[in-house]
Amino acid sequence: MPKHNRWLIEQSLALTALAGESAWTSLLNDPAAALAAEGVTVPEGVTVRVVADQPSRIHLVVPSPAHSFLGELDGTPELRGFKNEIASTGVKAARDPAFLAELRERATAMAREHLADVDLPEDLVVVVLEEDASTVYLSVPYHGRRQLLNVAG
Repeated sequence: MPKHNRWLIEQSLALTALAGESAWTSLLNDPAAALAAEGVTVPEGVTVRVVADQPSRIHLVVPSPAHSFLGELDGTPELRGFKNEIASTGVKAARDPAFLAELRERATAMAREHLADVDLPEDLVVVVLEEDASTVYLSVPYHGRRQLLNVAG
């Protein structure tokens, strides 16, 4: 059983990146080194891409089963709130082809339906990023949404 949890690693990287310009630049310039600092070795031939949400654009990553080096996909008690919703949706899409097909067609509408009680921007767009065996996406929330990276505690 892998010792890591993909979403907690991503959350940790995002919190570090949002702490300052230097950390953000480091993550953008060498995401594999940032993962190495979290104890994760990126296999040769895998490219790590960092995507940053914007005020009206959210990235939803559909993880590839080929990336077991990142660890478990299921959520943990430390992962809450919006970050947990995004992770759960990505995992469901990775495991359920019918849901993935619907997500490809209606991601923004589905977000509005599911998060009806959240004040979402009118011009919100949800971008679905599907990993393949050679690409990993790390998503960092918009700085103004740092609170979306809720950690237990």
